[in-house]
Amino acid sequence: MENILKCGMMNILHVQRRCALMDQKVFSERDKQAMRVAWLTAQGWKQEAIQAMLNLKGQSEVSRLLSHARTEKWIRDELDLPKKPKELIGEIQIQSIKKIRNLLAALNQVAGQKSDVKEGKGGLVRSVHVAYSGPPNTTEEQRIEAFGERASIRVLELLARATTCGVAWGRTIKSIVSGIQARHPSPRPELLFLAVSGDPMNHRDAGYSSSAAAEALGKCFGCKKTRLLQGIASRFPKRLQKDEKAIRAFLDFCDDYHRVFGGNNPEIADVSAILSGIGDATSSQKDPWFLETQRAEEMSAEKLNELAIGNLGGVWIERDSKAEGIVAKVNSRWLGIQKGNFLDAAKRATKADEGHPGPIVLGVGQSKAEVVLAALGMISHLIIDHTLCDRLCEKLNVKEEDPKNT
Repeated sequence: MENILKCGMMNILHVQRRCALMDQKVFSERDKQAMRVAWLTAQGWKQEAIQAMLNLKGQSEVSRLLSHARTEKWIRDELDLPKKPKELIGEIQIQSIKKIRNLLAALNQVAGQKSDVKEGKGGLVRSVHVAYSGPPNTTEEQRIEAFGERASIRVLELLARATTCGVAWGRTIKSIVSGIQARHPSPRPELLFLAVSGDPMNHRDAGYSSSAAAEALGKCFGCKKTRLLQGIASRFPKRLQKDEKAIRAFLDFCDDYHRVFGGNNPEIADVSAILSGIGDATSSQKDPWFLETQRAEEMSAEKLNELAIGNLGGVWIERDSKAEGIVAKVNSRWLGIQKGNFLDAAKRATKADEGHPGPIVLGVGQSKAEVVLAALGMISHLIIDHTLCDRLCEKLNVKEEDPKNT
């Protein structure tokens, strides 16, 4: 018995010494990167996704780092990282696969209560993807750029099933386009990108327009043609409501506008995918499209915020049922994609065998949580950063454990 106790004590001391030595060791940057790869692998991430997440040169680099982690015995039958370097994982801040799955279930519980979904319009969320947008001390622009680099791989996966794709506007869209361009996708000449919005008339520096995004993606994929709405106004003023018929007849004179929105078979009516950012009213007040709405509707920013919780691709979403009628009128003067187009695309996306990804909605930042929830029914695939994921989980009380009712 005494020998057994001595042997046990020696084993404990050996483990303690090993842990102490590992905690004292100075790890190289390669070691740290290998630990990150090991951790993501243990979470179920594929090599291509890890490459995008950590901005590695290629999947071969992922394999080499994984091999290094195995050599160091940080991966055996299960993950076995040293104690101190586990802090590195905090830099990645990726939600577990189980938690994301639970968030998807919670979002669809909310979506299922929407009147549109109950009436057979729109659809449920088919997937949630979370991309790391950087540490808290980075600027908003840096977070959006980092998000675009990492989220673009998921967008590419979804676009692989699309034949046509409507493209909205904004900084997040621009970051995704840049991320896709950096990956040099294979040519798809038959893929058709459609601009789904005109431009603000009174803002020369309108940021990244729908036409600019559609054109850039068309070139990136080597598409034979694209539909652009350059020179088309994003909306007409409230004071010209009586002239709406003449305004729309004039717009129909633009060939691309007619193909996208006009005639008996507009392309938007059967679009495979819609790529759109989502904006909350408060943080979007400097956005040219927000300012254009405010001016055209002769409405203060405060009033617009009071009525709408935000917008999806330019479609304003009412804050409550009392504002529904007024917001519907505001949207009727918007000359781009409409709520019905999002709902129809989301409904088509529920038929997986038809290959329609449906609306792919992008969001960065905690402030987008409310408008994401309000837009459910119009979202098929939600791609968000880790901070927005945290906020949605908090609002919906999503835990790591499996939800009781799923």
